[in-house]
Amino acid sequence: MKLPRLITRRRLKWVGTALTALVLLSYGVSTKVNCLLALSLNETSTKWANVGLAEGQVALILWDMDSVAPGSNLKDPRFEVTEFSLDPSFLITGFNWGGTTAYVIGVPLWFPLLLIAAPTAWLWYTDRRAKPWQCPKCRYDLRGLDGGVCPECGTPTEREG
Repeated sequence: MKLPRLITRRRLKWVGTALTALVLLSYGVSTKVNCLLALSLNETSTKWANVGLAEGQVALILWDMDSVAPGSNLKDPRFEVTEFSLDPSFLITGFNWGGTTAYVIGVPLWFPLLLIAAPTAWLWYTDRRAKPWQCPKCRYDLRGLDGGVCPECGTPTEREG
């Protein structure tokens, strides 16, 4: 019996469904609110990574405070950057902000949604149970047959005419 495979498929279906819902929720939030989270390796680190959600995209912004020009008015990135705007397409670029070079990697949320939702939909579709008059393997309509073996795939059936 293929029980471990069925359990794995069932888990994948539900994890994919939950991730699809999370991406859709993120998209809904990103159309109303632009949010940005700044992260550093430690308190004394000058290398920063900002993760943002805006306008239907998720973005990773990488930059280094060591390259800030002397005398620039750039403040601590944890408090300075609160809103940002992104191009609605895939974006991998660098830009100059306050004397430092930042690199942005932006991905529209439809892309991870497609990568997650399509296999999840396929798992839901293929996990359908066969009707009593169908072959359990290929779902061939066995009504009107005497039973024994499916004429389509050769699977033994327990159904009597």
